[in-house]
Amino acid sequence: MKIKWNWGTKLFIAMALFIIMLLTFVYMTTLQEHPLVEEEYYQKSLIYQEKLDKIENAKKLNENVNVEMGEKYLIIDFQSFFNPDSLSGTIQIYRPSNPDYDINITIKPDTLGNVHIPVSKLHRGKYIVKIDYKYGRKVFYEEKSVFIE
Repeated sequence: MKIKWNWGTKLFIAMALFIIMLLTFVYMTTLQEHPLVEEEYYQKSLIYQEKLDKIENAKKLNENVNVEMGEKYLIIDFQSFFNPDSLSGTIQIYRPSNPDYDINITIKPDTLGNVHIPVSKLHRGKYIVKIDYKYGRKVFYEEKSVFIE
């Protein structure tokens, strides 16, 4: 039996190929991972006003936290008028593209008020350094962007 290649046969083949292509794309999208930017984002959004207050406290200071890239270390330099022994808080090195590369560090500054983070712990790419710190009874929050090469 010979197939007649009229417009109906061609239309059927075109529709069949289109459906196979769509099903292939649907299958491939189910294989992709879509990590959340933040776990428990709803609970964090409820306490967002506290974060805004911390940001406002940081803006009122004469100096800001300075984040510098050295050869071997990412250096986080706190304000010179703070006593390093009285500083406490956390530093989150946040990787927007992959949450597996995030690093959380407790603030333990040296005598000059610096925190050194080895660059060898970080992968190449963009990071956001989120600094949530406390001095005395005041709380502060700052964010800085860093690109690791």
